[in-house]
Amino acid sequence: TERHLALTGRALERMTRIAKQCGYLGSDFPLISSHELAHFPPRHALFVATGSQGEPGAMLSKLASDRHPDFEIHADDVFIFSSKTIPGNEEPIERLVNQITAKGATVIHGGTWDSSSRRIAPTLLDQVTLDMDIMKEEIFGPVLPIMRWKDPEEVNHIVRANPNPLAMYFFSHDRDTVDRWMAANPAGTTGINEVVLHVANPSLPFGGIQSSGMGRTGGLEGFKAFSNMRSVLRQRSRFNVLPLTFPPYNGFSLSFARAVQRWL
Repeated sequence: TERHLALTGRALERMTRIAKQCGYLGSDFPLISSHELAHFPPRHALFVATGSQGEPGAMLSKLASDRHPDFEIHADDVFIFSSKTIPGNEEPIERLVNQITAKGATVIHGGTWDSSSRRIAPTLLDQVTLDMDIMKEEIFGPVLPIMRWKDPEEVNHIVRANPNPLAMYFFSHDRDTVDRWMAANPAGTTGINEVVLHVANPSLPFGGIQSSGMGRTGGLEGFKAFSNMRSVLRQRSRFNVLPLTFPPYNGFSLSFARAVQRWL
């Protein structure tokens, strides 16, 4: 491809060093440092980083939060994530793909998998309808259903059929359009003109809404969610008015209790 290759991330750099020491990777394997790669035009650069699962300390997370020492993300960059699936989801994904193709949907890319290695090729599905299982169940794999639309109300109809998604992505440079769609379609998290990277940002809380999940991890809200907040009220005055609200009542205590009730 005539691209210069750099590997970055502690785990990846450690594995590369060990592979060379053990003879699995030739000592002359053409790698350059990420610092050197930053000086090449984008079309001549291939940058492999750890963190495709959104680990906050990994190199991809540092890229997303502008903490990488050599690189920053640009609008025309291309990211390719591993197609390695979460163990245990191979059969459900296979079943969903078979079900939708049997109903007439078209696999326009991918559609192959290897159960022994737990790998599924990135798959695009066309001619998908809302009654298919692929539009009703969580996928947890590299399978993307495609639904075509002409009017924005069609999009709202699709979302209302599967409300409160864990994540929603809008692609538009019209701020009014994005604001209108966000107001009409609640979601746990939202990405605008990007996908996935918001998960890698350690400052952003991540979580669902109603049927897609409760609570948040990450960021200040995640800290609050996993902390035990204790409420403490300390009485500093020797004069305590609370007994005046207890029966038996006299004229004054009854008036006072009623006043406190109205105040509360």
